[in-house]
Amino acid sequence: LAQVKGNLAAKEQEALDLREKIIAFENDTAAKDLKIADLKQQFDDEKAANSTHVGELQQSIATHEEEAGKLNAEIGALKATIDALYSDIEGLKEEIESKKAENATLVDDNQNLRNDSQALKQTLEEKEGAISALQGELTKARAEKTTSEPASHQPHPEVPPTPKKK
Repeated sequence: LAQVKGNLAAKEQEALDLREKIIAFENDTAAKDLKIADLKQQFDDEKAANSTHVGELQQSIATHEEEAGKLNAEIGALKATIDALYSDIEGLKEEIESKKAENATLVDDNQNLRNDSQALKQTLEEKEGAISALQGELTKARAEKTTSEPASHQPHPEVPPTPKKK
């Protein structure tokens, strides 16, 4: 359970780190978009005034658009990773809840076993007491029978009395 909680904390931290990275990429993308808009404006201005910079500005625009596209693709991949991490986190949370329920069941089962054990001990003690009492009565009855019967009714000397059970 502690390991699952540790994994959960690590996944949550990783998700937070990736979220910060996405925000940074989104800020970079917004800055690139502004730069592109600015470059396009400069391009239009320069095109009319000076056609020598047109090729350089077009290349710069293409480069920034390419970089913005790469950043957008990376943002998409990071968002997919975050979604997967959140899915993992939900799975870990469910696993934690399952472990908690399992532990609660085990605690209940353990208590039930203790209660059953205690009841069986008490029943055993009661039966041992009853057996002991019956053995005492049997011994007393044999002693009374031996002293009250005439010698002809005495048990045969070769037959030993029934041994007492311990």
